[in-house]
Amino acid sequence: MSWVDLFQTIAIVVSITLVIIQMRLYSKTVKASTYPNMMQRVDRVNEIMIEYPEVFASLSERYPDTSETKPDDRRPGLMWTILSFYDELYFQHMHGFIDKEVWHGWVEGNMKATLSLPYAMGFWKAFRDVAYYPEFRRFIDGLMSGFEIG
Repeated sequence: MSWVDLFQTIAIVVSITLVIIQMRLYSKTVKASTYPNMMQRVDRVNEIMIEYPEVFASLSERYPDTSETKPDDRRPGLMWTILSFYDELYFQHMHGFIDKEVWHGWVEGNMKATLSLPYAMGFWKAFRDVAYYPEFRRFIDGLMSGFEIG
């Protein structure tokens, strides 16, 4: 092996090492920016609940038949917002952008509580097949498996 070959080998190893370091830094940056973005989504749901407290309170009611749906019912919009947030949160978790502790907190502290509400269960049953991708459906179905869907 000549000095040129040795130098090229060392340069390749250094280049690969730098690429790995850059990838890790990029991953940390993306992960760090994910949480504030998620919190903006939470703020939006909270704004809806503060502006229309009766809407969130009415999620304890059963999901109505389509013949019973009223045009001014804000619950479907709230459920779309919440489930879209959960969908995005799940996607970010599956790609490693949310810490396990944060994810566990969301699942145990928020998702299960919301999805156990009668309206949420009925809404999920009505729209799960048309609006959500299969992996997310399996995840939510797993969470809801212990709930009694009316």
